[in-house]
Amino acid sequence: MPFAHEYAFDPSCGYSLDDLLAVEPPPESADFAAFWRGRYHRSLGVAPNPRLRSSGEAHPRFCVHDLEYDSTDGFPIRGWLLTPRHGPPRRGFVLGHGYGGIEAPPLDLPREDAAYLVPCFRGLSRSRRPPISEDPN
Repeated sequence: MPFAHEYAFDPSCGYSLDDLLAVEPPPESADFAAFWRGRYHRSLGVAPNPRLRSSGEAHPRFCVHDLEYDSTDGFPIRGWLLTPRHGPPRRGFVLGHGYGGIEAPPLDLPREDAAYLVPCFRGLSRSRRPPISEDPN
């Protein structure tokens, strides 16, 4: 099945759409729920202590702030907070990114009346830190 993309590989791995939809997921590990429940309860004991400073980015629709907050195991998470330049925020969004990380916040966002939290996930981009590999592969 031909695709129009710039990847140096075939992301379908030679599968058709029907083949991909027929792939069954592996069984859930026995401790899946307990693991994530434990992570959740550990996170409740962390005071995030958010820190903001102006990024110096000039944008007509948003004030762009550099953000850092504390996560579990003393791991700092960094990213950005975008707030409306004109008026208070009326809604909020958390924007995630892919395995490759993110080097700058997106600024072509649909809602001018929203605050956007853009964290760099643990180990990637602004949240790089050993022993987590920076290589998403």
